[in-house]
Amino acid sequence: MLVVTETWHEGPQSSSLKRATPPGYHCIDAARPIQPGAAVNTVEFQNHGGLAFLYRDVVKFQKKVLDLDVSTFEYLCGRGLTRDGQFVLLGVYRPGSQAVSSAFFKETATMFERLSVYSCPVLICGDFNVHVDDASSADAVRFADLLQSFGYVQHVTTVTHTAGHTLDLVIARTDTDISDVDVGGFISDHALVRFTIRERRPIDAPQPVSCRAWKRYEKDVFACDLAVSQLCSNIEQLSDKSADNLVVLYRDVMTQLLDKHCPVVTVCRRLRPATPRFDAECRDARRKARRAERRFRRKRTDADKQVWADKLKTMREFYEAKRSSFWRNTILANSGNSQKLWRTLHGVLGEAVTEETGSKTADEFATYFKDKVDSVRASTATTPLYDVPSTQGDANTFPVDYRDTRRSREDDWLGTKQDMPVGSSSNLASERLRSAVVALHHAAFQQVTGVWYFSIRLQACSDSSTAKKGTRRQRPKEF
Repeated sequence: MLVVTETWHEGPQSSSLKRATPPGYHCIDAARPIQPGAAVNTVEFQNHGGLAFLYRDVVKFQKKVLDLDVSTFEYLCGRGLTRDGQFVLLGVYRPGSQAVSSAFFKETATMFERLSVYSCPVLICGDFNVHVDDASSADAVRFADLLQSFGYVQHVTTVTHTAGHTLDLVIARTDTDISDVDVGGFISDHALVRFTIRERRPIDAPQPVSCRAWKRYEKDVFACDLAVSQLCSNIEQLSDKSADNLVVLYRDVMTQLLDKHCPVVTVCRRLRPATPRFDAECRDARRKARRAERRFRRKRTDADKQVWADKLKTMREFYEAKRSSFWRNTILANSGNSQKLWRTLHGVLGEAVTEETGSKTADEFATYFKDKVDSVRASTATTPLYDVPSTQGDANTFPVDYRDTRRSREDDWLGTKQDMPVGSSSNLASERLRSAVVALHHAAFQQVTGVWYFSIRLQACSDSSTAKKGTRRQRPKEF
């Protein structure tokens, strides 16, 4: 496949795209929208921007439209299917004539959110016009942090532009196997970037399984042998046997008959996880589609082929409806259980769920946030204090010099050491975690990474302690 940016074409019928598509290849494109009133019929008109994908006919490729409204870059998205698996390819072009803005990072984050629903490998290629090779660039650092927060890695490490910067990027998830990344010659002001993605379907080793050969079972022959067996030939003799003896006789006779008519054989099967939403209705839809397929392969008529295609379409639509209904009902049923809800979300995204909780301890967690807050304080040490006008008698007003009452506020929020008995769960993270939590509130961290609930509780505790100013200090019930 080939990803092309800045195609400068006007639409899918562009002669330049047709001439660039060799035999055995196909092309999908996304032209830059032409502004109203543009002189499209003049020779001087050039529709800058645009993207195109050229792919071989062995790849089944379908263009996708993301639920995304962007103004800082152009994109083209599609889903490819090969014999080894499927993948999602997204081409991006950000004009270099525009400065990198906060809107670009916001729209890029939204783009990654839209791509997170795909469980297959996701590739992002194109001309971002961000100097990712410049470690001193604030835009490069922010872009790297954005990739890391969504679990993506940028694989191009050398210069891709004649001006001496890395602008053309290859981005994929951390678990995607990207290899042989090579920056070739400069065919224009940009270099050709080549790479290989290895996507193989997981092959489960077959396991030996013992089962009976039920296909050899013949009902009439089995009934004849059962009629002449000890269970049916002389019923009067069974009246003197106890219940235990009758059970043993039944087991032995039936086992002998089954071993004769349906002997136990060993077969190799691939163990696959069961699909919980695949019920009797799904099996019926699949059975009808396979019946139509066998009929077509036997008669080879156009009418049977159309019936087969209709059955396949109906089956896939039914599968999709079942899948959507199953996950919606599962999420609704687990709405009151956060643990089950997260497991359900992992299932929707196709992510593996493990029981590992990580190797970080409470002390390391506290140290991380304490260092983070200390670095913020050091960078804002020269910032003058903000004087809040005090209102006499207003219990909801903070003191003017917030730092002078730090110790008292900490006691109001978390309680003193005497309030916490030795050996209680409150001392699990030690005094270091307690100091880090208070430091977070001082630094006005309303939303810590993913721990919004924590910040809301801190705010509630702060409001509670302020409202009780002058009363006996107690540890808030919210904690």
